Formats: sequence, structure tokens, C-alpha cells
Amino acid sequence: MRKFENIKINTSSNSKEKKKITKEEKQRIKEEKKLKREENKNLRKADKEVLKSNKDLLDFYDIDDDDSILMKNGRAIDLFQIDSKDIYSFDEEETKQHIFNYIHFLRDYVYDFKIIPMSFPVNTTEQQEFIKRRLNNCNNEFYRKGLEEELKKLRELEEKEQDKEFYIMIFFNEEDNKNDIIRSLFLSQNIAVRFIQMDIEKKLKILFKINNPNTKLT
Repeated sequence: MRKFENIKINTSSNSKEKKKITKEEKQRIKEEKKLKREENKNLRKADKEVLKSNKDLLDFYDIDDDDSILMKNGRAIDLFQIDSKDIYSFDEEETKQHIFNYIHFLRDYVYDFKIIPMSFPVNTTEQQEFIKRRLNNCNNEFYRKGLEEELKKLRELEEKEQDKEFYIMIFFNEEDNKNDIIRSLFLSQNIAVRFIQMDIEKKLKILFKINNPNTKLT
């Protein structure tokens, strides 16, 4: 233990004299600080301007020959549409049957998957084109008004209504046999869960919607 008498306290006011600096040195320090602030300001501005694009942030980087999506982490995914049904129109027996068949699917398909619900605009392009062709060949004013009214309803339906669709996303590792996993998926389907192949354009729309949930697809 230290004794108080051994502790020396320097009371001299000149013990730590501040080093006097010249007027020129003060000015130089001031300019250096100002320059440093300007550099930091420019760096912050540059950081704000250099924003990462979606391409840099997302895990997807390429499309394989079979239209599956390749990932940066070495994995791959694929998407299939689920053939949806109007479950509210089922009677009690049909409901039980579909529940049991869905359980069978969960037991049969042993690989990882994800169910994706999504709303897409109602597509009435084919119906509109059909009515337009009829309008071009229609000389009866009464029928013409009816066709024009029907065309108007189809356009409004396409603008306001959306279809609820469901998709399944399946995953592959580099060491996995992709064909075996897809074959297993389709062998596991039944009356409750059936899958539909999609083109790459639809797959990309789904991925875009997943990563841009507030964007309206057309």
C-alpha cells in the first residue's frame, strides 16, 4: 500500500507549460481542419451516389438451359404453378379428400420447397382480340353496341380485378440431381396438388414481384 507521504503533488504552475504556437501555425492547423471536413463531405456525397443495383443485391445471377434460376451461392431454384381450385365450392367429403391428398404430398415429396401465393392481373387479351375481330366484321348496329359493351367490361376487368395464383419453388444443390428432384415433384402430385410448367417470362415476373412487392405487374 502506498503511503500518502510518498505521493508527491506538484503545485507548480509552470510544471506543464503549454507550448506556444505562432500565428502562422494556428492558421495552418485551421486550414488543415477545413480541408479534412471538405474531404469527408465529398466522401459522404460519393457514397450516396454509388448505390448498389438490384443485380448486385439479389442472389440470382443466371438462367440455366432448362429455365431454372442459378444462384450466386451455388444453388439453383425452379418454379411451377399450382393448379388452384375453388375450395369454397367443395362439400364436406371433397374437402376431407383434398386435405388427405395434400398430406400425402407432404409425405411423398421429401425435398425442400416453398409455397408462394401471388396476385396477378386478369388477362383478357384473347377475349378482347376475338371481340375486336367480330366488331370489324359486324354491320348490325344492335349487335355492335353489345360487342362494344362486352369489350368495355373486359377492359375494366383487366384493370381492376386480379387472379389469386399459387406457385411452388423448389431448390437444388450443386451435388443434387436436378432431374430426380423434378421427377419426384411430379410423381408426388395428386388431385389436391397438381403442377403446371411455366415459361421463363412468367418465372421472372414472379421473382420480380417477390423482390418488389409494391410494384403492380401488367
